[in-house]
Amino acid sequence: MREACVKLGVVGIGRMGAAIAGRLLGLGHEVAVWNRTAEKARALASAGASVAATPAALAARSEVVISILSNAEAIGRAYEGADGLLSGEVSGKLFIEMSTVRPETERSLAGRSRRRAAR
Repeated sequence: MREACVKLGVVGIGRMGAAIAGRLLGLGHEVAVWNRTAEKARALASAGASVAATPAALAARSEVVISILSNAEAIGRAYEGADGLLSGEVSGKLFIEMSTVRPETERSLAGRSRRRAAR
């Protein structure tokens, strides 16, 4: 029996993010990707991923968002601001943050996400 398709978003299409998105596509999930350098998303688009214009657009179409970014500054840019991941209606959405950053960066992001009713 095949599992249900999940609408997933992957933010940060470096080596790990691309591998995660590719594997999820291979499992039959609907995957949207965003990277500040759009060129990095081309191969995944060819494999069936949709490319979001902004982090907010990616969050709007995803049930689960996985982010794997290079540093705390990149996390701030992706999650905050007028077109950030947390800028729209994210109540009940699951955010999985996988960047290798200091614990306080993750705790701060978790607090901001909870205030927006995200999980």
